[in-house]
Amino acid sequence: MAFDMYIGNQHDSIDVQEEYILSMIDGDEKEYPQLNKMHLNFYGNVVFSSLEASELIFELLKLNSLNIYSNAQFKLLILRLSSFFSIAVRKNQEIICAGD
Repeated sequence: MAFDMYIGNQHDSIDVQEEYILSMIDGDEKEYPQLNKMHLNFYGNVVFSSLEASELIFELLKLNSLNIYSNAQFKLLILRLSSFFSIAVRKNQEIICAGD
């Protein structure tokens, strides 16, 4: 099972074994509103605007900076997701998501 994300014909996903990144926000809706939205809809459908995609990038970078003990796999996940979300920002497109 995965959380599939689409920007036009671009695709990425968050696999179940990567879902831990969303649990790291510990329901902190004020600090991570977009990641919390993603976490709440992981098994459903949700759409993120290009503005929300920009916020997702900053939330991921913040999560990365606060997690000083993160490993290389975590850092690569942050980089991959940030790069994907930046496509939506650059192209001013929505991210359409669907959970399994």
